[in-house]
Amino acid sequence: MIVHGSDGVLLGWHRHRMWKLAGGTVELGRTFAQAAIRELRENTGLVASPATYTLLNRVGDVVRVTVPVLVARWADVPTQREEAIGSWRFWSLNALTNLLFVPTPST
Repeated sequence: MIVHGSDGVLLGWHRHRMWKLAGGTVELGRTFAQAAIRELRENTGLVASPATYTLLNRVGDVVRVTVPVLVARWADVPTQREEAIGSWRFWSLNALTNLLFVPTPST
């Protein structure tokens, strides 16, 4: 999920020593928006109403479908709620760290 507001973009410090967006999986029978709401609450404690989009791209021979979820309004403050993420921080778009998680396709 892309949580973006006046303080910037929300990233979590992952145990693999990199910053990453909030994310998760879609359970069978749920929409992307429902999954985003649930995962964001589980990962950060935030309650939000997201907007979903679809992005189709190719990396080598792998075609990927990515569903970014934009969250521009939420309640509460982000807190550490899972072992994989040690803390959450908002980053200004002009000051994003270079220690960003880069998703890679499964082959």
